[in-house]
Amino acid sequence: AGLALALSAAGEHEEAIAACRQALRMQPANFVIRQILAAEFIDTRRSKDAASLLENLLTEKGLDPGTIAALKFNLALSMRDRGQYEQALETLRAIDEHSRNIPYFHFEVGSLLFQLRKYEDALKQFDKALERRPGDARILASLALTAGYLDQPSQARDFAQKAISADG
Repeated sequence: AGLALALSAAGEHEEAIAACRQALRMQPANFVIRQILAAEFIDTRRSKDAASLLENLLTEKGLDPGTIAALKFNLALSMRDRGQYEQALETLRAIDEHSRNIPYFHFEVGSLLFQLRKYEDALKQFDKALERRPGDARILASLALTAGYLDQPSQARDFAQKAISADG
């Protein structure tokens, strides 16, 4: 698991996947290795593989709420990558209220709402995301785009300028 995690952190996704598969040959039930493998599948856009593995991991007994939240969050990302926006949104909403401290939780909810053309609700989620991550260029750019769709040109311009400054 250590090698796979190190490779993952270094952005060596294919090597991390190979290390996970090797480790699983020796320890097929290792939860941590399977969790790393699922994250690597998401990072490499292998959404179906990720979803299958994550759904399997969610059936494990005795998982703590934080682990369940992380697994559901990653499952929602795999659904999003396959264009299943409604299902991804429902999966995110099923995460326990107290476990929603996952980085970018509100950003992902906002992005899904935007894809579903629910711009008012998306704007609210992006605002919540910005409260947790002030000055984040991705969130500011999403706020700019959403404000534009809501025909709020001055607000869109302000967010766009802040996004450019934050990225800069």
